[in-house]
Amino acid sequence: MYTYILFLTILYCFYQSINIWTDLTPLYGSRINASIFSFITSLLSIYYILTNTNESSATLISIICFSYLITDTCHHTINSTLTKQDIVHHLMMAIAITTSYNLGHYWYLILGTTSEISTPFLHYCYYCKMEYKTKHSSFIASSIMLITSYFIFRILNFSYIVYTSWNADVTSIYTSMGILLILNIYWFVLLLRIAIKVLYIK
Repeated sequence: MYTYILFLTILYCFYQSINIWTDLTPLYGSRINASIFSFITSLLSIYYILTNTNESSATLISIICFSYLITDTCHHTINSTLTKQDIVHHLMMAIAITTSYNLGHYWYLILGTTSEISTPFLHYCYYCKMEYKTKHSSFIASSIMLITSYFIFRILNFSYIVYTSWNADVTSIYTSMGILLILNIYWFVLLLRIAIKVLYIK
């Protein structure tokens, strides 16, 4: 009962948060909400990895992730901004989290969610690009942090999870995480192309 109450509470908070931010700034509302989610999730994930990875910590991380996935999907669906890549990403993320939790592989679950460390940098770079602030030093710093954190936590980290879950013969985990890894590599190449283009223009 406690778990369901916590889930509904966090879900409601995310729902209200995305509505508030979207009202204040329609262009960046969902991105601000995503940055808040990723900041909370990545901090908790790193904390649990350094201290104690167990069922309770995995439960809290799972609840936060599913609350975000639901509100983000609903928001983009209502605003007709949901892409096929978003659908695949959210679906594979949900499968990976559910499978890891149900099979008791809490380490995979929490390790995977550290990938959200790169998200705030991504959305800040997007803001600078849209507001024509790509010459600011903060944009350069954020771009470097984005490329670095993305490569470490979304490429190397996911490769490690796919490799170890493959050796452990956990099919659903290495399949879903493998698909996410392919998406991450695709997006990483796009990020590099954009970064090179911006630097070249300068």
